[in-house]
Amino acid sequence: MAAQRFGGAAMPTVAGSAARQIAGGTVKEATEEALQEGSENAVRNIAAGRPAGEDAGMNMALGGLLGGALGGVMGAANEHRDRVAQL
Repeated sequence: MAAQRFGGAAMPTVAGSAARQIAGGTVKEATEEALQEGSENAVRNIAAGRPAGEDAGMNMALGGLLGGALGGVMGAANEHRDRVAQL
């Protein structure tokens, strides 16, 4: 069992905590960025006299993907910072 090889039962908890931080950061940032890109796209389109939803799906998808990737990295960094602070 992996926990026994790495010094005890705390290993799965630490790994689970890191996974939760990364997943949480990914979902949070992906959602925020997708919504932000969608609203910015609508404003730009309206200002340019185009339909508000033109290209909205593509912009929201790209914002969500890039925001999610950055959120995952930040979640990992926060988990590392939290672990170092506990030492």
